[in-house]
Amino acid sequence: MSATDNDTSESLRARLETTVQRSQLVSALTQTSESTVVSAFRRGGQWIADATIHSFLYRWLTKEPEPEVIVIDLRETWTVGPFITLLDAFIAWVLPLWRESQLAQLTGSIVSIGEDLAETRYGQLLVQLLEPPEPPTDRDDDTESDQTEATDEDASSHTTERNS
Repeated sequence: MSATDNDTSESLRARLETTVQRSQLVSALTQTSESTVVSAFRRGGQWIADATIHSFLYRWLTKEPEPEVIVIDLRETWTVGPFITLLDAFIAWVLPLWRESQLAQLTGSIVSIGEDLAETRYGQLLVQLLEPPEPPTDRDDDTESDQTEATDEDASSHTTERNS
C-alpha cells in the first residue's frame, strides 16, 4: 500500500465522518431531548400524572384513615358475600379429599422433616437469622436491662454448645 493510498483512504474516511456528522438523521437522533415528539410525550405524561394525582379516586385512596376502626363483615356484603359462600362450600367439599390424599401425606412428611431440621444447630441459626427483630421499647431502662439479659443468654448458650 503506497502513501497516496493511505492519504486517499484517510481523506475518504474524514469526508465520510464529516458527512455523517452533518446529516439530518444524526442531528435528529442526537437532539432527541429537544425534539417536539419527545417534548410532546413528556408534556402528555406530566398532564396524566397531574390529572391522576388531583383525581377524586387518588385522593380517596391516599387520604388518612379515620381514627375510629370500623369492622365490616364481608359475608354480609352483596359483592363479596357470594364468593365467600362458594369458597366455604368448596373447602368443605375438598377438605376430606385432601386429608386422604397422597399429596397430604407427602406434605406432612416434608413438614415433619422441616421441623426436625429446625431443631438442629444450623436450623436454629437459620431461624435466628430470619427471625424479625423485637420491636423497640418505649423506656431506655428496659433497653439496658434487655441488652444485659441478652448478653447473659448468649454467654450461657455458648457454654452449653461447647459442652455438648
